[in-house]
Amino acid sequence: MDDSAQVFSEEQKNEIYKKFTDALVFALENNQITVVESELSSDFVLQNLDEVTSQESLLIFLKDLSVMWPAFKDLYLKEKGEETTVENQTKIAEIQNSLDALSGNQAN
Repeated sequence: MDDSAQVFSEEQKNEIYKKFTDALVFALENNQITVVESELSSDFVLQNLDEVTSQESLLIFLKDLSVMWPAFKDLYLKEKGEETTVENQTKIAEIQNSLDALSGNQAN
């Protein structure tokens, strides 16, 4: 099953809220975003995150967020990198299973 097609759980959404909040605090502390921008971006997140239903829609959401407020680009890139890592690990496991199956068949 494709991980990007899985339904996003409340726990996953809460983790994104936490990551957003951490990124927001960092951006404010480092003058990468104004207070008004922080309010607007927070409203954007609150109004739109519930629409996220998959990893793919999360990446679209985070990309939109980072385009409107570049201070959140790292959040988008980190999440995109995590998705790539999971995909790679899945592919590696599939290849390993295939190799194991071939090795088992040759040993018989």
